Amino acid sequence: MVGFAVPRRSGGYVAGIGRSIVAVDWSARTTTSMAEVDEDKGNTRLNDGKVDPYGRLFAGTMAIEVRPAELERHQGSLYSVTSDLTVTKHLDKVDISNGMDWSLDHRTFFYIDSLALTIDAFDYDSDSGLIGKCALKLQFTLCGYNLRLMCVFIRCQDLRLKVVLRSHSQGEHEGTLSANCSTDHW
Repeated sequence: MVGFAVPRRSGGYVAGIGRSIVAVDWSARTTTSMAEVDEDKGNTRLNDGKVDPYGRLFAGTMAIEVRPAELERHQGSLYSVTSDLTVTKHLDKVDISNGMDWSLDHRTFFYIDSLALTIDAFDYDSDSGLIGKCALKLQFTLCGYNLRLMCVFIRCQDLRLKVVLRSHSQGEHEGTLSANCSTDHW
């Protein structure tokens, strides 16, 4: 199963297939293995991936569903892969990696764990590509929102954080969620 595909600067795509990160050459109809993740687990697959503003691939895993919408929790992880194919594990005990983005100043990394119903904001070191402490965790109750792909429109003003939710399929505004926040990291 293909979890994600992102374009490469050199042409083609990088994709997550199973637990493998591969280079895809559409014209030759070939894939070339670049890296493996979760090698110690047999029950996970790549689910989402995105490239940071400096060209590092971030990719997250989740447990393989035994039946639709039924999976073992806390089996996933979050990784990054650099251009020299160095793999770094950033998080473990993830349910479903399903949304990543960076703040405009590249100092904050936003991350969704769909099944846990959380959006985390981590300090981000753009020089090293490492995530730091979790500066903010938004925990949602089931409120009709499906936390999935993320296009960040997040604003911290007057000590209130606003997250604008848009439908991933139609793009229309679905709602705005607010939370108290500190401006130390924003």
